[in-house]
Amino acid sequence: MNALLKNWKVRILLLSLVIAILLITFNGISLGIDFKGGTLFQIHLAQKATPQQMQTIASVVSQRVDGLGLQGASVTPWGNEFVLVSLSETNPDKINQIENLLSKQGKLEMILNKEVIFTGSGISNIDETSAYYGVAQASEDAYKWTLPFSLTPSAAKAFADASYGRCVGDVCDVTYFFIDRPIESVLIIPADVYMLEDDALSNENTTADELIENSGIKTIVFTGEFNEEDINSLTTLVSDHPIAYVHPSLGNVVDTQLSAIGYDVETVEPASNGSWLWGATRTRAVISLTPGVANIGVAKEDMQILQDLIITGHAVTSDEAVERLDEMRIILRSGSMPIPVSDISKNSITPALGQNFLQNTLVAGLLALVTVAIVIFVRYRRIRLMLPIVATGFFEIILILGFASLVNWSLDLAAMAGIIAAVGTGVDHQIIITDELLRRKQEEQYTGSLKEKIGRAFFIIFAASATAIAAMFPIIFFGLGMGRLTGFAIVTIAGVLIGVFIARPAYAEFAKYIISHTGESAGRIKTRAERRQEEKQKEQN
Repeated sequence: MNALLKNWKVRILLLSLVIAILLITFNGISLGIDFKGGTLFQIHLAQKATPQQMQTIASVVSQRVDGLGLQGASVTPWGNEFVLVSLSETNPDKINQIENLLSKQGKLEMILNKEVIFTGSGISNIDETSAYYGVAQASEDAYKWTLPFSLTPSAAKAFADASYGRCVGDVCDVTYFFIDRPIESVLIIPADVYMLEDDALSNENTTADELIENSGIKTIVFTGEFNEEDINSLTTLVSDHPIAYVHPSLGNVVDTQLSAIGYDVETVEPASNGSWLWGATRTRAVISLTPGVANIGVAKEDMQILQDLIITGHAVTSDEAVERLDEMRIILRSGSMPIPVSDISKNSITPALGQNFLQNTLVAGLLALVTVAIVIFVRYRRIRLMLPIVATGFFEIILILGFASLVNWSLDLAAMAGIIAAVGTGVDHQIIITDELLRRKQEEQYTGSLKEKIGRAFFIIFAASATAIAAMFPIIFFGLGMGRLTGFAIVTIAGVLIGVFIARPAYAEFAKYIISHTGESAGRIKTRAERRQEEKQKEQN
């Protein structure tokens, strides 16, 4: 036994087990939403995407989820129209915030004098370390959020050219920031509400007319019921502007009339600042230029090109201001999706249901080990051969869990299935090793030392492992419409590699030791098939 423990392959296995146990003990194991509860979002894109677009969209969504500081989140492209996002979050307010963020395409536009000056691609950096970054109380019932950012050289030059001289005295033009400006839609608002919009927008340094003009969105303002002129105007617009955003005061009658024309009708509630147009146009900030920014009194060839700018906004409460700041920060940092989102659905898994999944999985794993032990005992009829195989399978589970703890991989149902598959592959390989060692010496094609026999066994094992790994790679790198199986593929590959390079070599040493110390030579220990063949020969004689 001392010689066995001194073997470097066995020592590597024991050292790996110690490290894995320490990782599991102190770092813990991250469980996915299948086991501890959470939410699964299904993002449906407005049109089919190319593989490259799907990867871009998945990257954008991942950055948005990471920007919220969520742990154990998983983003998976599914086919060419869906992206699945699973995360361990069940708080309703947080879920609504996440849904709102994921549902946006994230197309930022800065407009000055009705022209788009730069988009989100023109922003090179978000400076969260700046003293200006954050939320502060502006008045008794208002909070101001501030987001410093830097422009690329080309975007800074375009902004300087567009803003040059845009002040008359102390009165300067304003810039408008929109996210996902709905230019392919029609805004429908009653005249009396439209008149009240000026009051609601006065705190935002703009008016209803100016906001509509700079947004470039078709708007229908009407008094009373739709007249024939309104119907005709809307009918001519529906082909290019198929979505109608309506004020909630209009009621079902207007919705029915619009649907009859061919519109998809969506009711938009007023924004928290009281402005309906603010929310309907997807406005995020309205900021006045300053004489310094507009280079008043400076010759154009000597104008200053500013790359560091600030976006500001207001909210009624501190929490709302923080949420708006986070939304703007995350969207600017992640960029926009190449394809807009059609709709987003979500399914929740309660922690209680997750615990039930976990218990059932553990029971299934235990039953699998017991079944393997029974099958191995029936095959060899020797406990001394069964125990090392079962023990090695158990060791592999610990090593895989240690690996998951090291890389902070969240284990879901698919990953657990991968563990079972990897251990099953390991048992198969161990049987190959054992059978090679038990071949009768009189069979000429299997003559040779134990070392040679193990070499033949590992040739088969490496070939089988390479095949298993090759089968998993397409699931990881190409998706193939099986995004939820990524965890299964990764854990299977990790398990196979751990087995081939750590567990199998150590088991081979255990098997050699057991066979060499059974009191019988390796050539006389018989498999079940060999014993049956001998019994038949005895009967024939």
